[in-house]
Parts: sequence; structure tokens; C-alpha cells
Amino acid sequence: MEARQFKLFKELRGHSGSVYSINTDDTQFFYSVGGDGWIVQWDLSGTKSDGILVAKTDAKLFSTCLLWDKNTLLAGDMNGLLFWFDIDKKEMQAVVKGHQSSIFDILQISDQVLVTASKDGYLCFWNIANRHPIHSYKINHKGLRCIEANTQLDTLFIGGSDHHVYEFSLKTNTVVDTIDDAHENSVFTILNLDDEALITGGRDAMMKEWQTTHPAKLLQALPAHWYTINSIVDMPDTGLIASGSRDKTIRVWDRETLQAIQKIDVQKGGHINSVNKLQWSDKYQSLISASDDRTIRIWRMEL
Repeated sequence: MEARQFKLFKELRGHSGSVYSINTDDTQFFYSVGGDGWIVQWDLSGTKSDGILVAKTDAKLFSTCLLWDKNTLLAGDMNGLLFWFDIDKKEMQAVVKGHQSSIFDILQISDQVLVTASKDGYLCFWNIANRHPIHSYKINHKGLRCIEANTQLDTLFIGGSDHHVYEFSLKTNTVVDTIDDAHENSVFTILNLDDEALITGGRDAMMKEWQTTHPAKLLQALPAHWYTINSIVDMPDTGLIASGSRDKTIRVWDRETLQAIQKIDVQKGGHINSVNKLQWSDKYQSLISASDDRTIRIWRMEL
């Protein structure tokens, strides 16, 4: 049987700067943020090609998160500010300082709490109801790039600019394990697979699979790209995962074996600059990619 391939469905233009993050609630719409400080809403169904500018900020936006209520959109900027935007009312609810430097990742972990990771090396927990920080924990001195939750272990896995991956217990609020020198450089992205294994990607262009034991055990190490791996995303029910890189390509992998399935480059309608973020839509069976080339592309899977 021929492997399933992704083909370009739609190219979306509108941002005036690099697009750093995208987020979807798996309905008809998804949202993007970037170096222009804009928050833009896009139609994922493909019926419209134009985005809607829903908010403008004064600094680069590096991260975004749509809360479980599917109405509150968060964006983190280069100055440590967290923007809270009400989608229905189309208004900014709050702008709150939580870090001293760029917020690189945002993750909701319960109905009441979300967590942010920053270049300042702090992990910050926020009360969603009052939109204010609860506690901050210093993890390292070189910065944090990404967060991933493991529900079985009740922990967070955090990728650091110091090359390490940290396991942070949500029960004790402490680092309970560290994968020292998980990569030769910054750890940019972490994907949790079935609460039993992690996939990590780094500036060293390596993709690694780890067994989440104490200590963690390296299962595979693949030279997956030519340059930094910025994003790895799971595509549930397809048996596939995808990675996006500074080498301008998207690569699709078998979820179980990490065997290469497809490379999407400029010759196949891909990006002409760094692929910064990937998202998956179950509803539309679509892979969404965001790039330094100021575009967003929607990829649909075909047999």
C-alpha cells in the first residue's frame, strides 16, 4: 500500500513579519501570531483565504494558546507580557507581566491553571480566573523553550537552552529528573507519545525518542533535518508525526518506527524560509505550518 502523502491545500498570506506560532481549537478557525505583533484568525475550511486581524500588540509575539473554553486566546511576547484576548467579544481582556523576557511556550494544564516558559529560565503558573501569576520556579539560567505535559506521571517535560530536558513534578513543584545534554544545543520542541515516550527536537537537527523511565532511556537518535528542529506534532489516528525545521522543510514520520515517510520542500509547494510551528487539525485532517516567509500553509492528506 502506498504511504499517505500530504499535498498543499491552501497558502495563506497577510502577516508582515515571521509567523512564530499557530493554534487551533479544531473547529473552523485557527489563530496565528508573529514578529509583526499581530493576532490573526484564519478559516481552516478553505472557503476563505483572507485572515482577520483580531488584535495588534507593540512587540514580537512568540507563542499562543487557545484555552479549553475555546473563547480565550493567549499570546506571549518578547518582553514577558501575556495577552488575554476574548474571541467572542473581540477585545483584549488583560495584558499581564509574567516574565522578564520572551515567553516561548504556553500550556493549559487544568481548568484553573496554565503554565508559561520563558527565556528568563522561569516556569510560571497562572490562575486562569483572575489572569495573574500564582508561582514562578527558576529552572535554569539559560532559558526555557518548550513545555509538554505527561498526564500519567503528573509531570511537565521542559526543554532548555542549556541542552537539558527537565521533568517537573506537578505534585511537589520540583524538578524530579533531568536528561542531561539531551541535545548538543537548545531543545526547541517536545512531543509526548502515549505518556510512555518522548520525542525531542533540537538546534542540533537531531530528533530523539526517549523512554520516560527514571532515568530516561534513549531509544533512538535520528539526524532528521539539516538545521534546527523547531516543531514536532502528533497526528492522531493517522499513525504519523511531523517535524518542521529551519532547513525550510516539513518531514513526515511513521509514529511507531520513526521511519521517514515524506519530505515537503519548496519543490512540493513548501516554505522558502524556516518552518517555525506545526499544528494538526483532526476535524479537517490537515497539517498547518507557519514560517519565517510570512506565510501559513495548510496541507491535506491524500492516499
